[in-house]
Formats: sequence, structure tokens, C-alpha cells
Amino acid sequence: MAKLKHAPAIRIILFDLLLLNLINVFFVFVIKKYSFRTSPGGDNYTLLLILFNLLWVMLNTLITQYSMEINKGILQEIKKIFINIILFTGVVSIFAFYFKSFMYSRLIIFGSIITFFILLIPSHFLLWKFLKWIDKKNPQKRKILIVGHDPGTFELSNALSANPDIQYDIMIYIGSQILERQIDDKFIVGHLSKIKDLFENNNFDEIFIHVSTFSVEEIRELIEIADFYGTRIRIIPEFFKLVEHNFKINLIENIPIIHINEIPLDKYYNSLYKRLFDLAFSIIALLLLSPLMMLICILIKLTTRGPLFYIVERVGRKGEIFKLYKFRTMYHTEENIETLSTSKNDSRVTRLGRFLRKYNLDELPQFYNVLRGDMSVVGPRPHRVYLDKKLQDQLNKYMIRHYVKPGITGWAQVNGWRGPTDTIEQKNQRLAHDLWYLNNWTFWMDIKIIFFTLFGKKVHKNAF
Repeated sequence: MAKLKHAPAIRIILFDLLLLNLINVFFVFVIKKYSFRTSPGGDNYTLLLILFNLLWVMLNTLITQYSMEINKGILQEIKKIFINIILFTGVVSIFAFYFKSFMYSRLIIFGSIITFFILLIPSHFLLWKFLKWIDKKNPQKRKILIVGHDPGTFELSNALSANPDIQYDIMIYIGSQILERQIDDKFIVGHLSKIKDLFENNNFDEIFIHVSTFSVEEIRELIEIADFYGTRIRIIPEFFKLVEHNFKINLIENIPIIHINEIPLDKYYNSLYKRLFDLAFSIIALLLLSPLMMLICILIKLTTRGPLFYIVERVGRKGEIFKLYKFRTMYHTEENIETLSTSKNDSRVTRLGRFLRKYNLDELPQFYNVLRGDMSVVGPRPHRVYLDKKLQDQLNKYMIRHYVKPGITGWAQVNGWRGPTDTIEQKNQRLAHDLWYLNNWTFWMDIKIIFFTLFGKKVHKNAF
């Protein structure tokens, strides 16, 4: 399907910058009663405006790649605004609180940011409504020729027809040396050599060619005809039948390279944003939960002998082994540490340990693993080394889950697929949920998983 139509990104950014600068000028002149000429810092606030503008442009272009998707709901735009404002406020806060030489009024800084955020949502809503109105008044129409006698010909036709963004006038030409007849004005069966007559009588915007249908010589002939009439050419490769989803094509010295199993977190700005969120969330969690963690340490020492933490090797991103930290929930023993899974009513688990496991409190030290970079807050749960190898042998595509860092919680866990992996259903369901997470990752999905980890009912299933 054709891509979603976007309002030009430069126009959206300029719209935001105009609003940002008007708000800043208002705060400088009216709220603080400063002017750029008479303020104690001379041109300091001019510099502040420049920094604000550069930071907003950088966030929009490098991090969220902001552009307004006209045919999507306004909630999508609000989500992007939230992401940009959070990052924008975070960077500004670093300068405001950690640099002694930062001379600007915090009233102006954060007052303007809050006002900007409040006004940005309704202004984007009005802009979005205006662009939708313009789009209805001036709908795009494109005349398309699809050439081939492959089932994908009709799949492409249906996909283009279902696109709400652009109106397509589609004609399908089945190149065949055996059949030569016209069924109707839109669906034609004829010899490939007569396709030139079709170009003479129609002004096509694009031609889609199925390479699996024709020989190299026939494809080259179709390209030459399309070039002669100035029609843009789109090639539908054969490999798309081999690839289920998530692939992209890059060029290396004009050689097309197909990347299979591409996931959202392969994009550097997505992985960067997730890492920044992991750092911020884990630091806040460790600070807020430190009294609770101290209490758990005391209770472990009072109830059983042995170390406070259970430190064990787990398999992480790219199959790398790391040391995972948990509060100890079993009686201290060296037997069956890595080969025997925990079972229901397991005699090795202490009374305190059962409580900690039920409410995931034994996992709290893993925020330290997140700070170290071994784990993420959300991701596929890390498995023991021997279990990881066992599941690799039993499950197809199992190792794809190692494309990302393992998580303290995950999509499989909040859907009730934590705990044992004894049955084939348990193994398949856990893997299916992990792979779905990888292929459909968004920042808001991570927030949703964290919410369900805290308040969901299924997350406590199989917690023993």
C-alpha cells in the first residue's frame, strides 16, 4: 500500500517554531518585564531563543521525525507532541539544574515550555482539521497500470484501492502470448507486444511490473516503453513471497541489499529513546523504591541464612551472557540452581520468597542491570543458558528475540505466559508474544506493559 500522506515536515516545524517564539517573547517582555536590550544578561534571552529553536528542530528531525499524518487520528499527533515535549523539557532541565552558569529565569524557561505544550495540542488539532479539509477539496488521483499475471497483481490492486489517502484509477494488463482479448476497460488480457498501444491512449502516472511474470528481456522492454512515455516505474520483486514481513532494501554501491526481519528498534532514534527512558525510569525506580528494597533485605536476613541476592547467568542481547540480580527467594543451596525450574508449591521457595515472587518484588534489583546496560525495563524475559539453548533447538525463530535487550517485564508476562515452559503451548505462546512485541514496538506499548505489570491480573498467573 502507498505510504500515508504527510503534511511537509518543514511546514509543521516552522508552525511550531512560530508558536514557541511568540510564547517566549511574551514571557520575556510581559511576564518577566525584560527586554532583550535592557535585561541584565544583555542578549542572553536571544541566545536562549536560539537554543530553544535549535533543540526543537533537532528533536523533530532526528528523534521523532515529526510530520503530520493526515489520514490518522489526532491522537497520533498528540503522542508525538508528548514525546517531543518530554525530551525537550529533559534536555532543558539538565542545563537549568546542573550548570551553575545557567543565568536564565526558571519562570521564563518552564513557564514558556508549559504554555507551549498547552497551546501546541489545540493548535495542531486546528492545523490537522484544516489539512484534512484541504485534502478533501483537492483529492489526489493517480492513473496506474499493473502488468503481470501473478496473484500478487490482484493483491496490489486491492491494496491500492483500499488506500484512503489517494484515489487510484487502476488498469490491469495481463501479458500473455496465448490469450488476447479485452474483458473490460480496466482488466485486459493481451500480448505484451501490444502494450504500447495502451500507453498511446492513456496517460499513466505509474506502472507496476511483476518480475516473476516476465523474462529479463520483456522487463527491459517494458521499462523502455515506460521511459519513452515518461511514466514512473515500480518493480515488484519476486522475493516478497519469501519474506513474511519487516524488511527493507538498502543500496551498497548500487547493489540492492534486502534486510529481513527489520524491527522498529533497529532504528537508532528508537533505540536511543528507549535507552534514555530505561535510564530515567530505573534511576527514579531505584530512588523511590530504595526504602522498600532495604526492608526486603532486612526481612531476608531475618528469615533465612545466606546471601541477599541471587546472582545468576542469563542470555542477553546477541546471545551475550550477563549476571542477573534478584532478591534471593529460596533456601540457600548449590543444588539444581541452573537446571531445575521452579514449580508450583516448590519446597525450595521460602515463605517470604513466595510473597516476593507473587508481586514481582524479587525482580527489583534488575533495575541495576538496566543501568548497566544488560537489560531494558521492557523486553523478552532473559532465560537461563541451558534453557535458552534448549528452546533454540525446539522453536523456529527463537533466536530473533535476542535482537533486543531482555526486559524486567514483557508482553508475554503481562498476558499470562510467565513461569514454566513445560508444554509446547507454553513455549510457543511465550515466543509468539515476544516476537509480536519486537515487530510492533512503540514507546506507548512499553508504557502499556509497565501499567499492566503493576495493575494487570494476568501478570500474576503462574507466579510461584
